[in-house]
Amino acid sequence: MRRSVLLLLAALPLALATPAANAQEPAASAQSTASAQTPDTLATDAQANAQALAQAQYLKSVLKYDEAIALLKGNPSREALEAIGDCYLQSGDYLDAISSYHQLARKYPEELFYQVRLMVSIYRAQDYKLCIKCGQAIIQRDSIPAVLTTIGDSFNKLGQRDSALVYYKHALRLKPLSESIVNKAGKLLLDTKDYDGAIAITDSLLAVDPANQVAGSIKGVASYMKKDYETSCAIFEDQVNNGRDDYAGYFYLGMSEMNLKDHILAVRDLKEAFRCDSTKAELALTIAYELSRLFDEDADKEAKVWLEKALKLLEPDHETTSRAYMQYARLYRAEKDYAKVAECCRKALEHTPDDPDILYTLAYAYDHLKDYKNAILYYERCIEKSPTSPTGAAAAMNLKMMKAEQFMQR
Repeated sequence: MRRSVLLLLAALPLALATPAANAQEPAASAQSTASAQTPDTLATDAQANAQALAQAQYLKSVLKYDEAIALLKGNPSREALEAIGDCYLQSGDYLDAISSYHQLARKYPEELFYQVRLMVSIYRAQDYKLCIKCGQAIIQRDSIPAVLTTIGDSFNKLGQRDSALVYYKHALRLKPLSESIVNKAGKLLLDTKDYDGAIAITDSLLAVDPANQVAGSIKGVASYMKKDYETSCAIFEDQVNNGRDDYAGYFYLGMSEMNLKDHILAVRDLKEAFRCDSTKAELALTIAYELSRLFDEDADKEAKVWLEKALKLLEPDHETTSRAYMQYARLYRAEKDYAKVAECCRKALEHTPDDPDILYTLAYAYDHLKDYKNAILYYERCIEKSPTSPTGAAAAMNLKMMKAEQFMQR
């Protein structure tokens, strides 16, 4: 498609720079033909063309684009060419739309409208480099925020984020209260981890519309990523209280509450996030973790239910599955059910067999079960995998104490 567009628009720079005089280039044969026509004939043709145009506009309004185009083919009027171009654009036939608007832009270079429509058609055809060139030619004549935004979108599609931000910010200087531009620029700044920039880009819109959800969300996420949990909590709590009911709103509210150590509220709101999207294994695991931090017997039982949910979603994510089993192990260790601790550790090792923390916990469980043979085996494996870490040092100390105790019992 790109090659077709380039061939079609080989003369585009010339068309954009062509003076209005180019619009007045009727061929000599066309002049002689027109002079040969009688006034009655011209009037009849004009009336027929007008009727065809009216009918085509109706067909276009009911989405019968192909019929409208067929009716207008051969009609040389500006209005007919414009309607044909719009039909092509609306129906997704972007190459023909480009051809139509290119003709109009060359014939009527003083009309910026056709150059804008040409740029839109090129963008829809996904030739972003050519779209940028077309857009830049337009803004030399008039700084139109929508054109600046489209240039920014094109740079963004090409992965040139810095250039995209230049045009988004230029558009925002002209239209600072545009929610859509704030959204595009803000998301780009979040993606590039410029959290201060993301917050700054929301200021103008939030100053006049403090409840704006788009700008508030960008500021809230940026604040959360900056670890300003009080601000992110306040923003998302206000949004949820005012009717926001989606995954992101509850997730960032719950995670902010978790980091503020309000575990009861965190569990409540993270559960709401899971209600909105029940495919998130990490979220189920986080809920289980938060429940375990309530240090309540009933909460521990509920944590196991959430761990089961996480495990069903995790396969075959080995690292996270291993984490889930180890969370089980910690809960059972608190209950001093060492047989269950050992069972969970063995399952965790199936996914991450060289994890020293799991090896240590399994050895510790066997130690308490008085299965000294396996305790020694896993303490030694732990030391082998991580000899200089605190976990390895703890394993070495426990192993030494256990062997000493066994020696004394002989």
